[in-house]
Formats: sequence, structure tokens, C-alpha cells
Amino acid sequence: MDIITHALLPYLLGSSLKMNKKLLSAFVLGAIAPDLDLLVVWINNIYPTSLLIVHRGFTHTFFFGFFTALIVLYLASRTPVKAAIRRFVDFDVDFTAPALAIAYAGILCHLFLDFLTTRGAPLLYPLETTRFSAEIYYHTE
Repeated sequence: MDIITHALLPYLLGSSLKMNKKLLSAFVLGAIAPDLDLLVVWINNIYPTSLLIVHRGFTHTFFFGFFTALIVLYLASRTPVKAAIRRFVDFDVDFTAPALAIAYAGILCHLFLDFLTTRGAPLLYPLETTRFSAEIYYHTE
């Protein structure tokens, strides 16, 4: 899936549930967070690995998805980062337990959408390296 689809699903869900701005921001942030691995996949060209530094690798798992949400939410809640993001979108997020839970729900939305594609995601990594896929939606990246 693309970043717009990943952001749109939680935005529409959160808006329909009348989430406040801070939680809605955390929900959308969590939904796009797994694809931030695209910023570091170039490392795999220098130091080849298995699922550590590839797109749809460890950030696309239930276990590491939580830590991805934790790190991204923490960074996005810092004042300089928040100010930089606000230059582009209406955004406000705090580093709180409810925001972390909602950000993780965003991660789960992301994993669900990637599960629908033919490429799937290694949802149970590090326990299992199998990519799970419903093979409903064909998408090339």
C-alpha cells in the first residue's frame, strides 16, 4: 500500500469516532510509522541482512511494531520535530500512554493493509520469518 492509503484509513476511522486532534495525530502517525524503514534501507546495500533493514521488515511486525510506535511517537512529540511537522500538516501529539496505545492501533491498521497485498508482511518476526498475505490486492513497490 502507499502512504496516502495508510494515512487515510486511520484518519477516516478516527474522524468517524470523533477522536481529539492529539489522538487522531497519534493514530495517523502510527499508521505511517512502519514505512519509515524506507529511510534506512540503503544500509542493506552496504551490510546485507535478512529482515533487519529491508522494506516491510522488522517494522512490519506485531512485536517490533510496538517499539516503532514508541520511538516515532516519542520523537514526534519533541517540540522541534512537532514544529517541523506542523509546517506541512495540522499536527499535535503528546507522548502519553493513551497516545501510544492509539499509535499502536495505527501500526495494526498498517499491518492489516499490508496483509491484504500479495507481498504481505512478516507479522510474527522474530518468531517466524514467514510473510503473511491474504493476496487480495496486487501492488508493486
